[in-house]
Amino acid sequence: LVIGAYVRGLSDRDIESLAREAGLGHISRSSVSTICRELRDRYRAFRARSLAEVRLLALFLDAIYLPVRPDGPKEGVLVAWGFTTDGDRVLLDVCLGQRERTEDWLDLGRGLRGRGLRSPLCVVTDGAPGLIRAVDELWPDADRGRCTVHRLRNVLAKLPDRPGLHARVRAAYWAALDTATSPAEAEAGLRRLVGELAGDFPSAAACLADDLLALTVHLRYPLRLRKRLRSTNLLSVNRPWRDGRARAA
Repeated sequence: LVIGAYVRGLSDRDIESLAREAGLGHISRSSVSTICRELRDRYRAFRARSLAEVRLLALFLDAIYLPVRPDGPKEGVLVAWGFTTDGDRVLLDVCLGQRERTEDWLDLGRGLRGRGLRSPLCVVTDGAPGLIRAVDELWPDADRGRCTVHRLRNVLAKLPDRPGLHARVRAAYWAALDTATSPAEAEAGLRRLVGELAGDFPSAAACLADDLLALTVHLRYPLRLRKRLRSTNLLSVNRPWRDGRARAA
């Protein structure tokens, strides 16, 4: 309770009152301060730990906006995580920052490199221009992939809400990626979809065509990794990789 309240920005006095109202008995402000100080120390240690032994296959960068302080506006939280060459998922960094600010992403990336992180083979992001600029500067030799889930959402957002239209575009989009055996084949399928959209829905077509090759980068990698490398979705990316390792063992 204390940690959760602290993370949400409550003051020591507020946390003390909340604990009493929750029936947890008396927790003094000094105890709250001690717990919060330990939490801050753990976070600082997490952000300072060496990454020299981490061997990344893929690095994923994303941002979410959360209510960091009571009654305050949501603030950007930048997240860096990845998969190692052994298939382990590792959280690398979490810090405040703006999704659109190149300098915020550069600060995060320089911090990772300063802690010894070696260049990954692939970096996967959404389409934020500031983030893409930072990736190109920080890891110029890595493959840069775009999150295919984010891109589809952006395309659908530019289409009218007509019966069946979104479903048809969604099906064609995933078919182009799921049935392709190479980046060139996926590119051809996606460009066909761009052509189909261009007449009636030029803004959706332009959205899909922008940085299109980055949507196919995952197809350069082994089949068992491809779906995991095409999305920044933390919730689903790990299980199939681990299942593959278990079968191999």
